[in-house]
Amino acid sequence: MQRFVPVLAQTRVLSKPFKSKSCTCVRYIFVRSGSAIVSSDKGDRSLLPGDLMILGPNLSCEKIPNSTVTLTTVYADFEYLADQLLWEMSTIFIDRSQVLSYLGKTFPEQEVLLRLNAEDHKRLSEQLNLLVSVSKMSQNFYQIQSAFGEVLQILNQRLLPVELLQNRGLGTPTVRRTGVNSFKIVSREAAAIRGLIEREPSRRWTLAELAQIVHLSPSQSYRQFVAAYGTSPLGYQTIQRVRFMAHCLRTTRTPVKEIAREAGWRDAGHAAEIFLRHFGQTPTGYRSFFGDQSMTSAELSLLVDTLIPGQPSFR
Repeated sequence: MQRFVPVLAQTRVLSKPFKSKSCTCVRYIFVRSGSAIVSSDKGDRSLLPGDLMILGPNLSCEKIPNSTVTLTTVYADFEYLADQLLWEMSTIFIDRSQVLSYLGKTFPEQEVLLRLNAEDHKRLSEQLNLLVSVSKMSQNFYQIQSAFGEVLQILNQRLLPVELLQNRGLGTPTVRRTGVNSFKIVSREAAAIRGLIEREPSRRWTLAELAQIVHLSPSQSYRQFVAAYGTSPLGYQTIQRVRFMAHCLRTTRTPVKEIAREAGWRDAGHAAEIFLRHFGQTPTGYRSFFGDQSMTSAELSLLVDTLIPGQPSFR
């Protein structure tokens, strides 16, 4: 039975042409020494020491060494990579579908080539050596995760769009705030209020109305909900509304004004202000970056099963 690993790193020396087979994982190929020509459907490109080539899911290429070339390849399960980015960049990415939209832009239908500076190359080399070492022992999962996280942190500074990095500290991560108290015991009444809001986020709820349904006073309802979820019932409703807006902006071409109305806001300008406060971007700016690469569930399902020939199984 093949063991599943989310990340695998290998260093190899190539002295003759080598064809990389397509797979549904993401491959980060670092040039440690030597040089090579990469040949793909999009043409030929040179690889030099310090270069990084990224192959997205279902891409293949042929590497032709100039004499010899030493490469370190990091294989990352696509689903695992999405989860890592979601939690590491929680002030940029609000939910998993947003991460998948970003990855769709980062990994287009051709290889991505980055030329790293000397400082980044030195930092990456140290982490890559560690990652290769711990990859050989399956019980070192947390060491693998730590080393891979360091690699991602360096690369994200080069891969993430400048406007998103600038907004990283602007958008209040309120949309994810409900996870802060996820290990606390939640009262039945608080959970019921949450369910009501999630089922009808566009409804003009009042605290008194919610309290009456769960048979508590407004003050009791407020205290229990804040204790469980870290925000007020109406604050949580706002979170659900901006999530709905974000989903529509990514997956439809519906005008912003209409999306705001469907979310429950009468004033589109007010809705845009709230959206900016939570996401660090206006609805229009958010759509321009994430909206063009929306993915259907059928398309996403194609990215799950991964198998690298001769290597541990990637789901």
